[in-house]
Amino acid sequence: MGILAGIFDGTLDFIDGAIGDITSLEELSATIKGIALNVAKNVGKKIASSIAKKTGLDKLKSLAKKTSNLAKRSDAVSNKAAKAKQDKTPEGNLEVSLATNQAQQIKIDSQKIKLQQAEVKIKQQIQKVKELEAQQKQIQQNKKQQKQEATPTPKKESIEIKQRVKLFEDFVNEFEIPSNRWIEMDLKKIDKEGMQQIWDMYTKTYLDAGMDLSADDWEEMQAKYKATALKDVDDDHTPDAFIIYKPTKWGNKIALLGTNGKKEAKSDIVKKLLQLVNTRGWFIEASLRMEELLSQAKAPVITDQEMIIDVVGLDKKPEFTQDGYYTRYLSKAGKRITKRIYGKLK
Repeated sequence: MGILAGIFDGTLDFIDGAIGDITSLEELSATIKGIALNVAKNVGKKIASSIAKKTGLDKLKSLAKKTSNLAKRSDAVSNKAAKAKQDKTPEGNLEVSLATNQAQQIKIDSQKIKLQQAEVKIKQQIQKVKELEAQQKQIQQNKKQQKQEATPTPKKESIEIKQRVKLFEDFVNEFEIPSNRWIEMDLKKIDKEGMQQIWDMYTKTYLDAGMDLSADDWEEMQAKYKATALKDVDDDHTPDAFIIYKPTKWGNKIALLGTNGKKEAKSDIVKKLLQLVNTRGWFIEASLRMEELLSQAKAPVITDQEMIIDVVGLDKKPEFTQDGYYTRYLSKAGKRITKRIYGKLK
């Protein structure tokens, strides 16, 4: 109430100075007008107009009339006392005494009226302060309501999507996957237990086929590659097949794939591989048994040597033979191996 208190004190000081000895309705009118102008100056014409309509001013008028009547009585008593002083009789002395008592009572009544006038002014100021506080409170409530209305309410659909994502993330954290369908996962979000399962499938598949490994452990595999497709074929919610790939400027390169040896898992991974290499933006650099399988399946082949060099990189020192076949150096194995690119580049 800092500002309001300042207005209240300033106006109250003005009222105290303006009350004085009001002895006529004309003086009261001028005083009321001065009060209203002072209030208008401090809190605005609108509030001053509101104060002027309050019933307190009616009481001020009534008190002013009483003050005027007291003034008249005082004059009458004074005249009566002056005459009584000229009369030296006991009756005259009694009149003087009575007049003195009446004058004293008039003075007391006058002080009471002034106090009542001040009380009315104070009540008016209190009322004004309450009105201003109510206005400020309403302004704050309006601002708060506007802010709430401006804040968008999340759509039900968005909430449901977030809930589904959380459920799926819970699946990932426990490394339990839905059965009988391929799912995409970020390798970085798979825990140690899950990566160990993938690593075991990888080493079994590649070593049984006489192929070289491209990583020394599951941690290197997780750091080297980005994503994987997984499938559970026997409803135990653990992966039986995987396809690891990484994004490149030519599309997603299939890097590693394998199974846990189950017949259905082997069949599903071949079907998925053929589907991917026939999709624009997917390719594989195949060798040995995988290359033979893709060749027999008539999968699309990349034969343009410049494109192959762009994909493989000159640092791998590709040496071409024929029909898209080439040899290149494998840093992990420390030897050259024959490869061929199958798929549809971007």
